[in-house]
Amino acid sequence: MHIAFRNYWAVWAYTKPFEFDEIANKLDEIAWSSLVSCVIGSEADFDANYDAMLKELEDTGMADAEDMLTDIIKERVALSEE
Repeated sequence: MHIAFRNYWAVWAYTKPFEFDEIANKLDEIAWSSLVSCVIGSEADFDANYDAMLKELEDTGMADAEDMLTDIIKERVALSEE
């Protein structure tokens, strides 16, 4: 059996800019606390709690973090293909 491996590391192993780590840590804090609220809250409040979490994630810079990570991955893949 032959297993093909990619020429680049897993994303979690990449060195990321400090700015990304700052945003990611804030996003993690928001997600954990908000998801707990979604789970232990009433069923009637679930959608409102979830929507509030998404808004807070977006306001904290989720799109910026996604863009940074996309650029990092593109750079690593390009380097591995040379």
